[in-house]
Amino acid sequence: MSQRFYINGFQPFGNNEIGKRTLQFLQESGIEMDMDDGIIDEQEISNPQGLLEAVTYDSLSMLKDGLTQDTYDDDLKKIHHSWSEVTDKDILCHEYFSPTYFKDALYRNDEPSKTAYWRSYFYLSGNRALMPGLLYVKLLEVCDEKDDGLHLKAGCKVTVRMY
Repeated sequence: MSQRFYINGFQPFGNNEIGKRTLQFLQESGIEMDMDDGIIDEQEISNPQGLLEAVTYDSLSMLKDGLTQDTYDDDLKKIHHSWSEVTDKDILCHEYFSPTYFKDALYRNDEPSKTAYWRSYFYLSGNRALMPGLLYVKLLEVCDEKDDGLHLKAGCKVTVRMY
């Protein structure tokens, strides 16, 4: 069975996956975990901004790692001399995240029974670059945004869980 990591019921990473910075943040936050079994009982996080930053860093790092040098195309070569110089911003500007790619995902013919709504949801929910934004929206349900980041609303909580 695969493990899934959740933040207030939202799964920011794939199955059997948790980012190194997120894991480090959880450990520094005093979250008790059994990494042998991959279990984190539901526990509260007091710093939602720190959690969002860790997940964002990991999501974009995983995305960059997933795009191999094979996809290091001519546009990126014009900006950078080597793959190691490619930034997270460059990755987000890659054609995979363009409106054309999204349109192509909507009009694929390999699954004619799927609706445009389903295709939109699948594209958005499975797009690693969008995970930090989707998590941010989820956290706004229980947090207020202030000049220095997200803060819990009175009586609300952010919980993490992995099983």
